[in-house]
Amino acid sequence: MFRLREDGEYQLVTGYRRRRANKPVQKQNIPALVYEMSMQEAQDYHHRVKNQPNMAIPGKPVLVPDKGQKPTTQRKN
Repeated sequence: MFRLREDGEYQLVTGYRRRRANKPVQKQNIPALVYEMSMQEAQDYHHRVKNQPNMAIPGKPVLVPDKGQKPTTQRKN
């Protein structure tokens, strides 16, 4: 899972093992979820999800477009 940073870049929150496992095969695309959340929310989630794997993900899901386009926040009705 990634978080959308304030500067528009992405930051890995969880999934370090999966990313590292795909590195030797040089896989270009690894499916991941992207959420809009603060740094504090990301840190809290990263530390707490180990003991509570079913906890809710903080923040809003983000739709990630093709390269060159700006990400948008997905609204739930």
